[in-house]
Amino acid sequence: MKQKETPLVSIVIPTYNRENTIVDSIKCALNQTYSNIEVIIVDNNSSDTTLEIINDSFHDSRLIVIKNEENIGPVKNWQKGIKKSRGRYLKILFSDDLISKNFIEDSIKLIHDDVAFVITPIEIFKKNLKNTISWSKYDNLKTISKFLYLLNILIYNKLKFPVSPGAALFRKKDIINTLEKNMQNKFNIDFNRTGAGPDLNLYLYTVLNYRKIAINNNSKSYFRSHKDSITISNNLILEYETSKMLFAKKNLHPVFMLLLDLKIYIKGLYNNL
Repeated sequence: MKQKETPLVSIVIPTYNRENTIVDSIKCALNQTYSNIEVIIVDNNSSDTTLEIINDSFHDSRLIVIKNEENIGPVKNWQKGIKKSRGRYLKILFSDDLISKNFIEDSIKLIHDDVAFVITPIEIFKKNLKNTISWSKYDNLKTISKFLYLLNILIYNKLKFPVSPGAALFRKKDIINTLEKNMQNKFNIDFNRTGAGPDLNLYLYTVLNYRKIAINNNSKSYFRSHKDSITISNNLILEYETSKMLFAKKNLHPVFMLLLDLKIYIKGLYNNL
């Protein structure tokens, strides 16, 4: 009998000043039920004790720790870890987030030729997992078509799909190709400052090349809500709406553009009330 393939999966953990959360994130990566993994941590020149905590707390041959001599910004930090990785499949785990212990094992089963990526339901929590403040609404689905996914994520997001790639398992090649996209814009937004826009693009550009996405309902991704989160400490609406518009103009039918224009117009009216 042919032995089932267990390809190497890389878990990349970019981090900066996460001394209070980094241990939990690394533990949930190393404790995965799927054995063929590597965990790559790229410390973006933290000014707190993040790096010391990592070196003191973990001694595991699957763990690779890289320290930047200067802060290179979030997106370049992601790229550095991805470049170092050796796996065919890749999971980005942000250093204040968590995943179920069976995340990799159950997700890898669902990646087929027509599947863009595998995404899990999400929960947003404060302090601990018992303090959930928000959650996704696609838990009852097994797959969703490319069209319906784009309709949700770009227009109204009724199902609450995340913009953070921390909820999904991707092919490494798709992440590399997407992060190289040019995001020049008339607003002169520097998308690399926070990573808002490039993170969403990982979903948008990847799904273009496949028929559907798969949903791993046996696992979850847990996003931590706290005052030092990049998403919470910055108003990122302009970044995300602009990145959606740039994507739509390049890749989608004019009907999508009309819907996006209408959405932005209505939001503007609402905000001015």
